Amino acid sequence: MNVLIYGFGWTGRACLHLLESFGISCKIIDDSLNVVHDKFVSLDSVDDFDLILIAVSNKQNVIDSINNKILAAGGGGL
Repeated sequence: MNVLIYGFGWTGRACLHLLESFGISCKIIDDSLNVVHDKFVSLDSVDDFDLILIAVSNKQNVIDSINNKILAAGGGGL
């Protein structure tokens, strides 16, 4: 299973550690970070994932914005 974690704050990091402890392959997107690392990907690869976890604050406008970006990139969305 391939999982995309959208958001790499406290919740995103916790999800990454938990999922990888079960042997699940994970990649990360975080709009607020400018990181070059093999774990970080762009929305261009959204079709490569079986599951997308949105791990951001509980602000509905942020969640809606991310969902719209995922839909525009060809993903399933919420």
